Amino acid sequence: MPLRLIHMGDNQQRQGDWTERPEIVAAHHLASHDGVITIEEALACGFTRDQIRRRIDRGLWVRLARGVFLSLEHPLGDAARIRATAAAHSAVIDRTSAAWWHGLLHEAPGQVTASLPRTTRAGSGCTVDADLKRRTFPSEDVTRLRGIPVTGTALSILAPPRPSTTGSPFSTECSRRTW
Repeated sequence: MPLRLIHMGDNQQRQGDWTERPEIVAAHHLASHDGVITIEEALACGFTRDQIRRRIDRGLWVRLARGVFLSLEHPLGDAARIRATAAAHSAVIDRTSAAWWHGLLHEAPGQVTASLPRTTRAGSGCTVDADLKRRTFPSEDVTRLRGIPVTGTALSILAPPRPSTTGSPFSTECSRRTW
């Protein structure tokens, strides 16, 4: 059934452009970022620090790490865990998590795999289970995919394998993919 647009008439008071309302801008951001938002992103959506604090206090946003939150309206799924880890640690998603993010694996790893720059301070208080390594990648080995830094496809495939929950080795699962 095609979508019908209903004209409300010119005499009806205009509610304002949706881009002027931080709640709506943030809802669009959350929908396209698996429910994860940082303080910096919330400020860019138009929220004030007090408005952000009220959302946290009311339980609408749940703290995953210092400055990283999950909207109560979204589940903490695999993609949200990966996004939160990348944001909380300024990390590059690598190894099996990067392979999953690239669509090379059917199942996300149980533990997010990522690398921190050697200069990053520890202690983000991130609640997401992650296997973090201290490693800096050359810029040509890192790409931004769906808004987060991940290792390129080739490096993600060559990463050391982790046992799959299905018992299928990583290289076998990647080799099943038709290129």
